[in-house]
Amino acid sequence: MICEPCHGCFSPSAPVRDTDTARCAPAVEAMPAISIEGGLDGFSIMLQGQSAVQGFRVAVSGWQRKVVAAAPLGFGVSFTPGGPYRRTATLPKTPGASALPERKVYVRFLPTDNRAYNGKLYIETAGAITRAVPVTGVLI
Repeated sequence: MICEPCHGCFSPSAPVRDTDTARCAPAVEAMPAISIEGGLDGFSIMLQGQSAVQGFRVAVSGWQRKVVAAAPLGFGVSFTPGGPYRRTATLPKTPGASALPERKVYVRFLPTDNRAYNGKLYIETAGAITRAVPVTGVLI
């Protein structure tokens, strides 16, 4: 028998003869990964108007913590179509879930000045590479 110290048969008084170290390596969790499907068209609204809602899809594999969507100045974001639309929206982790199935992120143009707005909307979660979606809008 080959002793496998990581499986509980190791004893200081018994010699270890394990030559298969791969079996003794600790399990490594996959790093979280964010995937995005789709994008946003440019927003344009008249003064005193309200923009249409646009959206794109996001999914997370290896989900470990909350997912945060952060919009630049002049835009609001939500994980629900009815809002509320704010600069940041947070989706808490579902207990026991290892992945966030495809979920829609909703975006609305919320300008404060009569000008063009350009920026990136960021999607982030702990341990994953942050993803960015370009967003533009103009208040006319």
